[in-house]
Amino acid sequence: MTPEELTTQLRDIHLPEAVSWWPLAPGWYILIVGILTLIALVLFAMFRFRKNRWRRQALQELERLYLNHEQNEGVDNSDSDFAASLNALLKRVVRLRYPETRCNPLSGETWVETLHQLRLQNLRLPKNGQNFDFSDLANCQYQKSKTLDRRFHYEQIREWIKACL
Repeated sequence: MTPEELTTQLRDIHLPEAVSWWPLAPGWYILIVGILTLIALVLFAMFRFRKNRWRRQALQELERLYLNHEQNEGVDNSDSDFAASLNALLKRVVRLRYPETRCNPLSGETWVETLHQLRLQNLRLPKNGQNFDFSDLANCQYQKSKTLDRRFHYEQIREWIKACL
């Protein structure tokens, strides 16, 4: 047989079927799950960041109050003014986080008791652990001669704000 006869007996080349895009390879499933997980984590972080904006602002305000009163120690800056500023900040936080609590008219021991009840009910603190004592803070704003441990109350309020749910 001649080469031309042999070539005439050959059949055409059969191409395989085109590769389908479905079903996906396992790597694509892993990539899709990874992307969805990343999107969920980003959304959760954004939600949490927005939800805790009030806490960051309150802590910044507390820091500003503390530094302002520490820097202006002798310049018409009494402990009663500092106590009044801290009480006003606490009332704003309570009004924002616990709107059902009517805290504006409260003062003195009723205000301290309200803060104590909120701590027992709503804060992420051990009930028998750190004991917040705001009685000096509540009473100092009405007594011009009373001294106040500013650092101690700054730390207490900072922890109280951080622990609010």
